Amino acid sequence: MSLGTRDGTYVRKTGTSMATPIVSGAIALLLEKNPNMRPEAVKLALYNTCDRAGDSHKGSWGIINVDKLVGIL
Repeated sequence: MSLGTRDGTYVRKTGTSMATPIVSGAIALLLEKNPNMRPEAVKLALYNTCDRAGDSHKGSWGIINVDKLVGIL
């Protein structure tokens, strides 16, 4: 959900423009707990902690799982 063009409204949006801030925030949380983590390790952690999706997400690693990524679960 994102803000709409009218005051007090929200709209459902999809795509990389909506995914980027979510993934960036998740990486920020990961780096807060592991400040010396190298970019390759961040990428591998993202890959290893995604929940695998079915055929509807071809070409993706799956659905980001922030709890797994930052070690909550």
